[in-house]
Amino acid sequence: MNAIGPAERFDVSIVSDTAELPADWPRRAGEADCHVFQLAPYLALLARTMGRVDGRRLHFVSVRDESGAPLLFLALASWPVGPFRVLGFADFDVSDYNGPALDARAGAWSPERARALWQAIAARLPPHDFVTLEKMPETINGRINPLCLLGAVRDEEDGHGNDLRAGRAAVMARQSQVKTTQRVIRKLEREAGLRLVIAETEAERTRFIKAAIAHKQRRFDETKLGGFHAEPEKRAFFEEGTEALAEAGLLHFAALEIGGEIAATSWNLVLGRRLYAMMLGFDDGQWSRFGPSRLLNFLLLERLLEEGFDFYDLGVGDEAYKVGQCETAIALYRVRFATTARGRIYQTLAETRERLRRTRAWQRLREAKWHVKTALRRRGALRS
Repeated sequence: MNAIGPAERFDVSIVSDTAELPADWPRRAGEADCHVFQLAPYLALLARTMGRVDGRRLHFVSVRDESGAPLLFLALASWPVGPFRVLGFADFDVSDYNGPALDARAGAWSPERARALWQAIAARLPPHDFVTLEKMPETINGRINPLCLLGAVRDEEDGHGNDLRAGRAAVMARQSQVKTTQRVIRKLEREAGLRLVIAETEAERTRFIKAAIAHKQRRFDETKLGGFHAEPEKRAFFEEGTEALAEAGLLHFAALEIGGEIAATSWNLVLGRRLYAMMLGFDDGQWSRFGPSRLLNFLLLERLLEEGFDFYDLGVGDEAYKVGQCETAIALYRVRFATTARGRIYQTLAETRERLRRTRAWQRLREAKWHVKTALRRRGALRS
């Protein structure tokens, strides 16, 4: 355990380009205690897609002890909200779990040491008005997340997953309609050539991502969200990430084929023996009546059990299917505080906006805006 006291000093360095990340920033499983979202290949993809939006700035933080030994690595970002500057994780709503990548030499953390750590980091960051650190697990591979010691409170939603180490019987006991699902799978295997395919070639990945993007955008349209039309950088994240993360050994791309057609897709990340489900979707054609997403999820779960995976992570969100299928809920925490007088004004405005977002009037307004934007997009497409 490291000695903890007033004499401890943190050596903090910050770069804004992933090409300048230090050589010891973790790049693969086993190099630090972290989630896949803190690895260098993932952050490089994030930087050249989501990070390219005007006004966003990236801050890749390395913290070392006085001897130069690494303690932790932290990917932060800042962005404008009107006249305010907000600091948070380099997340941009595509990462599920945020926090540092902890080196084995980081030692134990107390609230006092965590506050000293943040003060050392904040002193090197560019000016900002408000800090929001969200979707943080309390522990990372069993080790305390020091940022949760900064006065964290429970976040609005949890992460959910299946602990596959419990064995097939225990995992399947949590699944609904197992016999019915198995019967449908056998029927479609006989009559339509149903099969689960894990992409192994670039050609397969190219075919799968085209379908996956279409599946997801259709769902965005059904729920009256802008989706990839409103955020083309998010589409670029998945499209470019398919090959980039496959090359880094971090992609697991599954599809359910029925009758030679892609009926459902699951774009996943993998770190060691943990699989993270990131983007799931299904086609609304002739096979939709069989529930292809449910069939794909069931077959993928069986495959992961067979291959000795430890955890099937369905990510953040309290959707009914996650709560019902998963025995493990991952409590998440957030820290928010103003750093300037302007930041206190921002905090008041943000809290007011959050209350309004929960009202029925806000939901009606959002739906009306979606219809207007959709009509404008279609008119533009027709004119072109």
